[in-house]
Amino acid sequence: YIKLKQSIQHADGQDITSLQQLAQSLLEFGWEYEALLVYERIPDSSKEQQQLRRHLAFLQGMQELFHVHYNRPAKTIVHLLDAIHQLAQKCQIPIVPEPSLELNSYFIVVRETDPFAFKPGSLAAYLDQYNKVLDLGNNYGYIDARLMNRISLIRFQKQILGKPIAYQVILGDETQIDNFIGYHSGSPKVAGRTFLSAQGFYIALDTFRPGIKTLQRLYHPLAPEVEQTLASKVEQKSKTTIEYDQQSQAIEYDQQSQAIEYDQQSQTIEYDQRSQAIEYDPQLSQLLYRRSLGKILDSPNPPDPKDNPQFWDTLYALALARQIELVHYHELGHVHDFPCFLPMYQNIGNIFQMLWQQGFNATDIQLRFEQTAEIFGLTQTPDPYYYLSQILERLDVNPTGLFELVHWAWYGKMPQDDPYYRAAQSILLQLSELGKKPGLVFFYDMAQRPAADLQPILEKLRLQAQIHPCTE
Repeated sequence: YIKLKQSIQHADGQDITSLQQLAQSLLEFGWEYEALLVYERIPDSSKEQQQLRRHLAFLQGMQELFHVHYNRPAKTIVHLLDAIHQLAQKCQIPIVPEPSLELNSYFIVVRETDPFAFKPGSLAAYLDQYNKVLDLGNNYGYIDARLMNRISLIRFQKQILGKPIAYQVILGDETQIDNFIGYHSGSPKVAGRTFLSAQGFYIALDTFRPGIKTLQRLYHPLAPEVEQTLASKVEQKSKTTIEYDQQSQAIEYDQQSQAIEYDQQSQTIEYDQRSQAIEYDPQLSQLLYRRSLGKILDSPNPPDPKDNPQFWDTLYALALARQIELVHYHELGHVHDFPCFLPMYQNIGNIFQMLWQQGFNATDIQLRFEQTAEIFGLTQTPDPYYYLSQILERLDVNPTGLFELVHWAWYGKMPQDDPYYRAAQSILLQLSELGKKPGLVFFYDMAQRPAADLQPILEKLRLQAQIHPCTE
């Protein structure tokens, strides 16, 4: 960003050297089309222009190829790589994509790229020359891909739960080929993904970058009766009985109101589809969000964006940083968890035990991994208030709404069956039980208390979940 900004500031249409520097900065940033426009103004640059046109044609061909694939899936990932090879030959791109060159194997049939250790001559290595990150694999049961520009690559060395851990983080933006879910949704949906190599993960900024309207909504006044509203909801649930069995670690709710049984040993959740254990409350979520952002929201009358853009830039940077942090710690939970099961030949016992506990059910297996990462993220993040607000946001589901009905029709299941929704319900129920206050009362109370009061409860949640028996 800094180099590109400096190149733009120093560019002079009459100075060939400054134009060459600008074109190179644009290429390093991943803006090939803009670089081509600059090269067209530089004499004797026909070679660079021709190379860029071939490259842009290759990228466009890749986009069209995956457009076809997401509608009529390729039989195998080998067939897809063969199609990419044919496209490369057509565009005169000197690469020969092969499974052994592009992919690592996990769990026998699962294959995916590793952007932290790609091989010379591979498709990933070629795209890296243009500051692009390729995620390609079949680890979700179907062939999926993502291609985006890389903002940064950072290597971390941390102490996690008393043990050192090293990992890498790619900050990506400007997705050019989206994954399957994002493609069919019309916009990027996957905020981050951890690679099975457990070397690190990516965070995609264009999935969650806040707009001005999102920031302005933070200033919508909370209803003055918010506390009374929460108290009223608690009163309505007064008939709900909560019995906590220390031996089985199960939460049992009165079947007439909310039926939820949480088995800590198997980490499975059963709940009454007709009701939700903890209802979504936008005011409570906003209260936690505002608590996270702090004093910048103290002003009752925020300035107009046109009059004071610096104020909104500051708020934007803070909100974006909070979301990056949330995704970072969620994905770090996967990095910390994956070594329990990989390499496969070293962890047969752990794998079989996990499969047995989840009843060999694919949905429950995904739930186990996502809930593990959510609990890790919530208990390790420096800002639990923001994390809690986003867990609450996962409950924003209307079973009778048009979007939910379309979701149900497309995926063949109710959105309440989504692993992220189920994980959120489970975590919130456990927290309210550990806090010894029913549902919303606990979270409203914690939103007004210092973080020091929340940390002991989060630590109990982590210990109760026993999410990392093989790494602690």
